Amino acid sequence: MKTTGIFIVLTLGLLASCQSVKENKMARILNQDLSVSYQHYDESLRLARSELKLSNGDTVKNCSSYSSVAAQLDLDESIANQSIKSEYLTCDALKIFSGFSIPHREDPNDLALGEQLASKLDLRSFPSSLFRMSDEKRHTLKSLYSEEVTSHGPTAILETEDWVFRLEVVGIAQINENHIPDWVVWVSDESKSGNYRSYATLIVYDPEEKENYMGTSYP
Repeated sequence: MKTTGIFIVLTLGLLASCQSVKENKMARILNQDLSVSYQHYDESLRLARSELKLSNGDTVKNCSSYSSVAAQLDLDESIANQSIKSEYLTCDALKIFSGFSIPHREDPNDLALGEQLASKLDLRSFPSSLFRMSDEKRHTLKSLYSEEVTSHGPTAILETEDWVFRLEVVGIAQINENHIPDWVVWVSDESKSGNYRSYATLIVYDPEEKENYMGTSYP
């Protein structure tokens, strides 16, 4: 009887621990298209996309094949291939959010995310067309282009006569080892003439604790 009681206590403790881990794996997806893709996760992994060329000459054509090599190989740097990369940002996000429970709820604080990106994200922390323009004093969208930058909900947009630079928080989750929510950000960096295209996924770790945000390239 005593042994049975100990077993029950241990079992309940294990279940409680599992439940705690599950609760800690909560996340929110803010981008509507990404949300739909996540709801159809397996189908989204197999969905045929434009062929993306790797630097070694190989190609990938869905999220499954892309995710298996994205961290090891560089992409072909042609403008056409870089444009195709925009289709694969969804693949990055699906992999990041894999295993998270995604509740369907909105947060009024999301309306300020774009403004925070525009005023706090350090453009020196990741590769982009704005990297070389940034310096110690001016290294955010707002500080570089105060008049041309707008924000809408989780999105910040710089549009000039010849360029469009867009940042969007597409989801929020506890990705690193602490309990502070991290941001998954898509970067779209395009010249209107068509001679430059770049698309990337960033993770901004622990923004709630930071005065200035650093963008970590993913993968």
